[in-house]
Amino acid sequence: MAFYDSFFNAFGLREWCDASAGSAKMTMASLLAKTNPDAADEGPLLPFPSMDELYKACPSFPQSREFTAGVEEAFLNAKDVLKTVLGEQLAPKNADVKINLAVYYLSNGVPNEAKAYLEQCLQYHPGHPRATQLLASINAQ
Repeated sequence: MAFYDSFFNAFGLREWCDASAGSAKMTMASLLAKTNPDAADEGPLLPFPSMDELYKACPSFPQSREFTAGVEEAFLNAKDVLKTVLGEQLAPKNADVKINLAVYYLSNGVPNEAKAYLEQCLQYHPGHPRATQLLASINAQ
């Protein structure tokens, strides 16, 4: 905490930092101390002080937990749009992966596995030329 205290004091931010001191959330260190009071103190956290030390020194500093929750919410809101846009971009690669797996299984003498992968490919990409050709050759055997 001393690391950040000196920083905020040097830049004249102490008043801003102390403005919301009463509403500070529980830190990870205080949570660990509460659950395991016999844990040894790790000593000073220099040269890389933790975010908990930053919040102790300046409760007005935005909490990273809030940022993480915001990122998660933004991703969940954009997930369907991303799936629609990127799904079309990734679909040909998925077909190629399934065809390559089918060729692998054919070359190792496991035609039923190969047939299953080719049928999956044709389910999502009807009329795919390579998959259709390979499936026809398996059915002809």
